[in-house]
Amino acid sequence: MRKFFVFSTVISLFIFLKLNWDKNKFEINLKKNINEVKIININNLSEEYILKSINIYEGQSFWSFNSKKLKNDLQKINEIQDFNYKLSPSGILTISINEKKPFMIFKKGNDSIFLDDQAEPLNFSKKFSSNIIKFNGYYDKDKLKKFNNILMKNEILKSDIQEFFYLKNIGWKIIFFNKKCLYLPEEKINKVLGEYKKIRHSKFYNEYNYFDMRILERIYLNKKNLCLNS
Repeated sequence: MRKFFVFSTVISLFIFLKLNWDKNKFEINLKKNINEVKIININNLSEEYILKSINIYEGQSFWSFNSKKLKNDLQKINEIQDFNYKLSPSGILTISINEKKPFMIFKKGNDSIFLDDQAEPLNFSKKFSSNIIKFNGYYDKDKLKKFNNILMKNEILKSDIQEFFYLKNIGWKIIFFNKKCLYLPEEKINKVLGEYKKIRHSKFYNEYNYFDMRILERIYLNKKNLCLNS
């Protein structure tokens, strides 16, 4: 009988201690926080810009972390091409960013604005350095987006362009790295480019520096680059 009493007391004490230990552990886990937010692999975006966009901060409850919301918030940041993230058991949230590459630089007065291939502004630092196309002139997002899509389908032409202009109700003026100049109409650009490609591979191409193709089925040539004066 006495042995049974001692055994029961030991078992009760063990259960009591285990319950209290589990309770304390549970209370500690409930107070678990995100201790650090690490943004890695960024070159032109600021960490502050990303943190404001996702609204996650150090000291936030570990259990309030919403992976779906984070994914949606990151997808809304236009400067991000893709990403991945991981929240460790220790409370460290690591977000790896793959930034978009600017398609062009829009020269607006004294400011330089990076644009993507959809003509959307990119909030990049001015430290970005790359041999990308310069765009000047009137900013018409829809027309610029269509023009960019044409350039992406003509990679060889795109790689030769140093700078281009959009002149409202006139057309597109392109200056190449070889200092030759091409005028294109506002509409039916693909058709005109088809004709220009034939000229580009002809024998007399090197004799001229100015190609005005704004009027369909007509071309004006000049050995001087008149674009530099217009």
